[in-house]
Amino acid sequence: MYELESMKYYERWLYECVDDRGKGDVFCYRVLNPMVEKFPQLFENVIRWTGSPKTYFRRAASVSLLQSSQSFKVNISVDKVFLW
Repeated sequence: MYELESMKYYERWLYECVDDRGKGDVFCYRVLNPMVEKFPQLFENVIRWTGSPKTYFRRAASVSLLQSSQSFKVNISVDKVFLW
């Protein structure tokens, strides 16, 4: 489930199927965040989402960087995020 080659499917699902905040946030917390944590090279994919015309795709860019826990810590260095 959390293999690098799966990301192309997850991105397509996010773009085509997520149509509200609840679905998007859960998908980000439980699927996309662990992928970005496991494969740091996916950070560049996530940053590209910010240019999407789709609201929930853009939102996923920030939500998928949150740590999947009760504390909502950002997994990516803030300095790296601000560079983009």
